[in-house]
Formats: sequence, C-alpha cells, structure tokens
Amino acid sequence: MQYLMDECEGKMHYIRMAVSKINRKQSQTPSAFCNLKVEDIKISPFYGDLSQWPTFKDIFNSLIHENSQFSKVEKMYRLKSYLKDEAGRLIQHLTVTNEDYLAAWEILNNRYENRRLLFTSQFDKILDLPTINSESETSLKGCLDKSRECIFAIKGLGINLSEAEPFLARIIVRKLDKEGLRLYEQSVKKTREIQTLEDVFNFLEQQYLALEAVSGKTLSGNKFQKREKSFTNIYVNSTRNVEQVSCAYCKIPGHKITYCKKFKFLTTTQRREFVTKAKLCFVCMEHYYSSKCNIPEKSALNVVLSITFCCMMNINRKKSKNRKHW
Repeated sequence: MQYLMDECEGKMHYIRMAVSKINRKQSQTPSAFCNLKVEDIKISPFYGDLSQWPTFKDIFNSLIHENSQFSKVEKMYRLKSYLKDEAGRLIQHLTVTNEDYLAAWEILNNRYENRRLLFTSQFDKILDLPTINSESETSLKGCLDKSRECIFAIKGLGINLSEAEPFLARIIVRKLDKEGLRLYEQSVKKTREIQTLEDVFNFLEQQYLALEAVSGKTLSGNKFQKREKSFTNIYVNSTRNVEQVSCAYCKIPGHKITYCKKFKFLTTTQRREFVTKAKLCFVCMEHYYSSKCNIPEKSALNVVLSITFCCMMNINRKKSKNRKHW
C-alpha cells in the first residue's frame, strides 16, 4: 500500500513539473499582437482635422505609444512621419530624441484633445445639413451618411444620446423639403408617439433605395424605348424612301431601277448604254455621278451589275481596237 502511495506522489510531482514548464513557455511567448509588424497596418496621416484626432490617437496609442518594443526615439520618428500640414508644423521644432517625444505627444494632446470643440464641430455639421431633395437619392443618402457619422462621433466622446435622440430626429426631419416631409408624415405609423432617430433613418434609407430601384428601371426602359424608336424610325424612313423614289428608267415611283422589270428585260448592251447616257452611277444607279454614291457597302446585285457593265465596256473597247487594226 505504501508503495502505491509513493508511486502516485511521484507521478503527481512529475505532472506539476510539466504544467509549470508549459506555463513558463506561454509566458515567454510573445502575443500575436506583438509579433504583428506595424508596417502591416497602415496608419492614415493626421493633417490636423479635429474630427479625425480620436481615430488617429487610438490607433497610434495601440500600435506605437503603448508598445514597449519601440524606444522613444523610434516613437518620435514614427510620430513625425504620420503628421502632415498643420499637425506636422505643430511639432516641427522638436528633434527626434527621447526627451522630445513625450513633449511632442503632450503638445498634440493639448491642441486636439478638446472634447468641447469635438462635440460642437460634430453637432454643427448636423445643424448645417443642407435641405434634402426628396427626389434625389444622392441627397437622401448624403444626409443619412453624414448624420450617422456625426452621431457616432459624438457617442465616441462618451456622451449618452439616448434621451437626446428625439431632438436629433426632429432636426433631421426639418431638413426635408415639402414633398419629403409629406412622405415622412405618411410613413409614420404611430402618429401620437414621439419620433425616434431610428424611424427617421429608416425612412431616409427606404426613400433612397426606392429611388435607386425606380431610376434603374427607368434607365432600362429608356434604352428599350430608344431601341424601339430607332427601329421604328428606320422602318418608317425606309418605307418613305421607297415611296418617294422613282425608277430612273420607267419613271414609275415605288421602286428603284435595280428592281425594274422593264430594265431587266433589256440586253446588257442596252442597259450599259442607258446608264451611260443617263450618267448614272454604275454602283447605286441613283446618282448622276459616282462620287456622290453614299452606299457604304455594295450590294450583291450592284456588284454584279457593275462587273457586267465593266466587262461589256472592255469587250467593246477591244472590238473597236481590233477594227482599227483591220
């Protein structure tokens, strides 16, 4: 019995040693965040825009300022590389040293860490929203996006807007034009309840989505109408042209010389003589001069006629030459 107790105690000691060894390895292994290179995450430059300061500060704090792997000199170098324009000029007199890093970070916080200005700038953007054109999806979408952006920025300052949302909703509703206000009032389901911000946002979203759907159908409908109209115009114009044209040989309207039955009964020599005498184009047989021919591609019939006429002319020329030799 004592032997079994000693054996169990020895195994328990071995297990404790193994667990302790594993814990030491885990504590010595750096986290995935520490292994992540800063270069793998692109930090957007900060130009001095007050509304962009909270985002820049949080990212820089997490990746560089609170990262013990970087010395203060490295932090200062990286900080200067991310600051542009007004923000860069604010600390341009400081050098890249250990002592100047904390001073530079404090200067930036004193300038841009202003909760009052951050709040007023975001709230003023809501107040200064332009009148919403209820027939423009761009205007509706722009108001919705800008309002949400400003409200999220205000909430990011730690301000609870749950009780102030009805006031914000009313401000946004007042930005609607007359038609938009009429549509909004028609969409209200609980007419005796105080409007909520979410209801206003849902209305704006539904409106611009509906306009986008209608505009898409209108564009496709217009394309179909244009194609149908162009086809109709081609048919009508071609019909009119057939009615207006008259045969150059028999002078009867309604057909061209290439479709004239009387002209087809003539011999090739007679056809050639008529075309030459009437000074018609050997290709289209409509114009008096070949240079005015506007047929982009020669039809099969015209090509045959043209070749036939040319052949007949060449044959006659050869006959006349042979007669001279006689």
